[in-house]
Amino acid sequence: MNEIEVACAVIVRQGRILVALRGSQMEHAGLWEFPGGKVDANEAPEQALIRELKEELLITVKVDQPLTVVTHDYSNVRIRLIPFLATLVDGEPKPIEHEKIEWYHPDDLPVLPWTDADIPLVMEVVDLLG
Repeated sequence: MNEIEVACAVIVRQGRILVALRGSQMEHAGLWEFPGGKVDANEAPEQALIRELKEELLITVKVDQPLTVVTHDYSNVRIRLIPFLATLVDGEPKPIEHEKIEWYHPDDLPVLPWTDADIPLVMEVVDLLG
């Protein structure tokens, strides 16, 4: 099975967390995820996260600390999700690739429909920040 590494950010601002809704042109459309993207060959996950958030949300972040890595097998690919707590440093997030983005209180996250790979991270975030 093909494996890809994906770095994602849990960005906290004023007690709320930024989440992104996958658009209709994306796999797993209509599901929520923490923003981020694929880690390129010879790229550190932190570097990939900073690059992807600039491309997808037009923001700059500071990567603060790692969270628990999640591995999930979809039918066609294994995802190794590498999450980090991050701080918004510059810009106001704009959904370039996603259908929309929202800031949610941690306790509200479990009721959203999430991609399967993000679900364990949602539980960690609620335990950590809720």
